[in-house]
Amino acid sequence: MAQDIIVAIPLEQLKKELSDTVRSEFEKYIKGINPQKAEVEYLSRKQAAALLQISLPTLSKWTLEGLLTGYRISSRIRYKRSEVEESLNSIKTLKIKK
Repeated sequence: MAQDIIVAIPLEQLKKELSDTVRSEFEKYIKGINPQKAEVEYLSRKQAAALLQISLPTLSKWTLEGLLTGYRISSRIRYKRSEVEESLNSIKTLKIKK
């Protein structure tokens, strides 16, 4: 059975401790909901193809098939580096299954 210990502390100290605790927990909660967004690095078609070690026509084919997601920025197509790197695993898996 737990023992309760009652200690007399000044009211102002109690308010400060409660305020600090609530602030700390609230900040943890907010960080969990809205994590810091990492800077997104976009690759050109040539950079993405080089990273994947494929040709530009193959990159276009994989984009049309939905294996990669291309983002139109102005008149150019760009690929997110993180998505290209993640897709390496799924593409390798698909090649093995065929």
